[in-house]
Amino acid sequence: MDTVKVVIIGPESTGKSTLTKQLAEHFDAPYVPEYARTYLEESTKDGYDWEDLEAIAAGQVIRVQEALKEKPRLLFCDTDLVTLHIWSLDKFDRPLPDIEKLLKEQKPHLYLLCKPDIDWQPDGLREDSTRRTELFSWNAWMLESLQAKYCTVGGMGVARFNSARKCVNQFLAKR
Repeated sequence: MDTVKVVIIGPESTGKSTLTKQLAEHFDAPYVPEYARTYLEESTKDGYDWEDLEAIAAGQVIRVQEALKEKPRLLFCDTDLVTLHIWSLDKFDRPLPDIEKLLKEQKPHLYLLCKPDIDWQPDGLREDSTRRTELFSWNAWMLESLQAKYCTVGGMGVARFNSARKCVNQFLAKR
């Protein structure tokens, strides 16, 4: 049986990383952290450019492929190429190379799209505190255009986790 891949996406500061870890723990499954954060935290330069986005996309894909080699029944991923596609269009006004093909080839079984209904938490890497609703809509549009299966997840704290857990359980029950 193929690994069921669930990807958590959404605008900045919507609890994606926390939710990914919580779901992985609850379902006793591995998870792939957001590679962009690791890459940018380890970078020795200020900011990022187009080549950095290409490297981040490649790094995220490699990490997911490595996790899939273990053939877990379920895998959670903190973001994926949808996020990077939106990022490249928003910041550089151009898509990543071969992104449309990759988006279709690597489409997960289920996306969890996090609403921007929790407080924005600043950190050194976040940029868009005022555009979360716009970026949420862009994420939803991308998922619709990919004809991807997805649930919208919202609420505070335990309610957010329970919303996500319910979506995953419902999806798994239909398989």
